[in-house]
Amino acid sequence: MAQKNSESGIIFDDMRAFAELWARELPSSDPELFGLIGSILRLASLLENEFRSYTQATFDMGTGDMRILLALRRAGAPFAMRPTDLFQSLLITSGAVTKQVERLTRRGLVDRIPDANRKRSWQIHLTEKGKEVTDVALEAIGSRFDIASAFHRIPLSERRAGNEFLVKMIEGYKASPNEAAG
Repeated sequence: MAQKNSESGIIFDDMRAFAELWARELPSSDPELFGLIGSILRLASLLENEFRSYTQATFDMGTGDMRILLALRRAGAPFAMRPTDLFQSLLITSGAVTKQVERLTRRGLVDRIPDANRKRSWQIHLTEKGKEVTDVALEAIGSRFDIASAFHRIPLSERRAGNEFLVKMIEGYKASPNEAAG
């Protein structure tokens, strides 16, 4: 079975083994569902760890700060968003955005500009220095991260099918009556 022991428990490298254990222990369960959940969580953990290590080592910043920069870059020219739009798109609190923007402003990566559409309102704007940082990070993610290497080893048709599956899962999850309970 593809697993390792750690101080905090078993680490599964192959989620099929994880699913097999659930099938053995709880025969009425859907092992495919548990395998999928385990695989998604494991992949998210691997990617988050790689992203955290990269942003800390390369830019001396946390992942939250980098996500602010990437959201602004993704917005397109003029690379500016209202703070409300930032925290809603990143699923974080307004307080977290405020702290992160303060840090990024001190580093010259973002600045506050007046919102042309709203009096007495501001937008957070990605500076040229901030754009350079995001472009370096995006190039690294797309070419040097382990996820990029693994992704490109999978045939294009399987990558597309996998992405389509995940999109449908997210849509189905949003439509589930149980989502409101969680």
